Amino acid sequence: MQNTETNSANSATKTQPQSQSHLDSAPANPKARRKGIAVRNQAADLQRFAYDSAMALKESCTSKETGKVTMDVKTAVAVQKLIGAWGIASEHSRIARGKPLPGTLRPTPKPKRSRQPSLAPVPEPEPTPQSEV
Repeated sequence: MQNTETNSANSATKTQPQSQSHLDSAPANPKARRKGIAVRNQAADLQRFAYDSAMALKESCTSKETGKVTMDVKTAVAVQKLIGAWGIASEHSRIARGKPLPGTLRPTPKPKRSRQPSLAPVPEPEPTPQSEV
């Protein structure tokens, strides 16, 4: 009886996919995969997906004869949501890069250099021999 339970467990694991692409791409060195890079890549992937989806919707709603885009209300709402998702993904990628919002970072004025006297002694000019006339 125990042997049949083991066989059924083995057959269940055989039916599951052996290759998981998200696990295969993990780097060998754990320090090579930092959180910031993963967040940036994820935000860029989501932004790319939103753009590609919106362009696919545009292409499917474009008339072949006239070249005009016509869509129903549901498709228009889907495009609006995709545009919002694209904007949110771009904000997340900006935050992950560490860039502030435009106008929030005020540059600090650089201190003006003042002329300071040199601390080295100034060489005195050698007296020139005057010719007696």
